[in-house]
Amino acid sequence: MALFGAINGKDPEGRHEAINATKAAIEMKDCFSQVLKSWMEQWVLYTPQTIDIGLGCGIHTGETLVGNVGTENRDHFTALGPHVNFAQRIESRANKGKILISASTKARISEHFELKNIDTINDVKNISGNFDIFEVVKLK
Repeated sequence: MALFGAINGKDPEGRHEAINATKAAIEMKDCFSQVLKSWMEQWVLYTPQTIDIGLGCGIHTGETLVGNVGTENRDHFTALGPHVNFAQRIESRANKGKILISASTKARISEHFELKNIDTINDVKNISGNFDIFEVVKLK
């Protein structure tokens, strides 16, 4: 999980942060193929098994509770709330090489990225309603 705008966010509408999150996802996707190639070169040296792994990203924009959560012995900087849960639900639908976003993120980034409408979903665990999901194709 990556958080954008959690500290020193400058854009009250979250446009800048949504654009940066999407650019980061594209860069991760581009770099992952190189990392995967080196992993596969090492993998075949140690086992005959075939592995099938990939990188999928889910991005959603919304307000969350952000801060240190934990105990005296261990704490963790994180974000909590329904928008975090929804981002995870989107990510769980992202197959290898896919960057999926919510409609609220689309509204903030559509001028800068080529997007494709993927589906309207209504089976999001613990969140009721219909939600449009979009795939990020590329930077315009």
